[in-house]
Amino acid sequence: MRRTNPPGKPSYLTPDQWTRLDRMLREGPTRHGYKTDLWTGPRVARLIREKFGADYNPNYVIDVLRTRLGFSWQKPRRIARERDEEKRKAWLETTWPELKKGRKKTD
Repeated sequence: MRRTNPPGKPSYLTPDQWTRLDRMLREGPTRHGYKTDLWTGPRVARLIREKFGADYNPNYVIDVLRTRLGFSWQKPRRIARERDEEKRKAWLETTWPELKKGRKKTD
């Protein structure tokens, strides 16, 4: 059985534009003026609108990135800014092993 193109509206972007978008996304958001290194649907939709003049729904653009460019959903690790890595390491080596043992069982 021959494979056919899926029904629906054709892409707003050409194959060359998709390649350029892929390159831009891999450069990271900070390279394109954002404060954090996190791509979101609205950010990608805005980038596409500014660079290529095409409007994509921010909710839909996430699916397009997955199916067309192979990106996957990622959730950033949350780490407190105040975290002192030295104190944390010391606590894990000294206090945590005792806490992990738990209380002693009595018969």
